[in-house]
Amino acid sequence: MCFWNEIFTSEPVCSPPSLNAPFMTERELERTTEADESENSDSDRRDAHETESDFDGRDPSREYDQSADSFLDLEAAVSPESLSDSETYAQIVGTDRVSASAVPDSYPWSIATADALALDLEIDDRGTEVTVYFEWPVPDSDARLSRLLGTLEVSPDAVADLHGKQVLVERADGHWVPVVPPQQSAGSPLGFYGLLGGVLFNVTVLTAFVLNLGVSEGLLLSLFMVFNLLVLPVSTFLDAGYLRSHTDWGGPFSRWGWTILNAAPGLNAVTALCYLSLRRRASWIRKR
Repeated sequence: MCFWNEIFTSEPVCSPPSLNAPFMTERELERTTEADESENSDSDRRDAHETESDFDGRDPSREYDQSADSFLDLEAAVSPESLSDSETYAQIVGTDRVSASAVPDSYPWSIATADALALDLEIDDRGTEVTVYFEWPVPDSDARLSRLLGTLEVSPDAVADLHGKQVLVERADGHWVPVVPPQQSAGSPLGFYGLLGGVLFNVTVLTAFVLNLGVSEGLLLSLFMVFNLLVLPVSTFLDAGYLRSHTDWGGPFSRWGWTILNAAPGLNAVTALCYLSLRRRASWIRKR
């Protein structure tokens, strides 16, 4: 609103507009318009998201795809291919006589007989069943099945007795197969106790000399020769043979190699301990 200031000037003086004026400036109009457009855009996005969510919930093809993916994941988790390559134990849950043509071409063991003995195994820590095959009837005493039966103490005429036994298995060319010893059952489990006795005797003799316990030198020498030239080597020979036919242990030396090393007085104080240490790493073919 303008009025003439007659006293001081002839120019009109305009007072500022009232705060309650019914109109807005151009800048205020632009801000209001931008706010309305932003609100409308947010509302459109929310509506689109709700529509898409409703559509997803009603889409049967997507539900089918999710169910199929879950099934494939479950199948991969329990299939033999998903198992680790380490050795484990399996229980024999079935035996059957099948034609050699039923053996998969990828099976790592060749079947030269017309028929094959199929053993169904259930992996202990997985609950997965696999089938292994042996030549049938047993060709000779050195055949894989013959060696395995000897370790499991089962007669070739009573293969049904294999049911329920637990054996060590390993991976070979993508298949689970039993660990078969390289030789027929040999040695004796008593060899281990003779070996321990020889080691303990040598420790006792060494202690007696160090502490000067006054034991007869003649008696100690006689016992020393008996234990080191007889007890230790014989016990090693028996135990090493038993290990090679009942475990997966091969060791850095042969059966005779360990026997010779443990027959050398003085040296066997070290080699016998090394043998016992390596022996602990062996896994029994028949679970105990």
